[in-house]
Amino acid sequence: MKSAEILLDDITNLNDFYVVLERNALLLERNRDITELLLKYKNKTSLDEEKQKLQWELEAFLFSFYGNRIFSFSTSNGKEVGNVAEYPQLDNHQKAAFNYIKERSELSTSALLSARYYHLLGKSIVKKNSTFVLKATENYIEVNQCCQLWLTTKLSILILLEGF
Repeated sequence: MKSAEILLDDITNLNDFYVVLERNALLLERNRDITELLLKYKNKTSLDEEKQKLQWELEAFLFSFYGNRIFSFSTSNGKEVGNVAEYPQLDNHQKAAFNYIKERSELSTSALLSARYYHLLGKSIVKKNSTFVLKATENYIEVNQCCQLWLTTKLSILILLEGF
């Protein structure tokens, strides 16, 4: 599914948007479809507080994991590509972003989104915590199980339709 297929016309607040995002997170084909959906609602809302929270959501999806390292698509430390020697000192704004992502990890009903948030928190410089890593792992396992169930169901339907 592409983000363009998800209509946000009836969405009037961030909580309603989260319901749509979480319901569709596993159906979206690529990571960029999640960021496009986040941008779609960010451009729709006029509330500054919602725009800020959506910016933090976007930033949580502007990276990938390569082995044991985080690769960011949006920042650079100006040194050798792929080599991050140290992290910047966090200010109050960044700590608020951390707390927001932590809150989303706990409240999200989507295993995919929770896994992503917990994975990022587990790599955090603010509060390294093995609990975040464990919860990320648990959520990734749930995502894997959901995908396996979906594939098994789809295969069963295809087999049933073969006879018709």
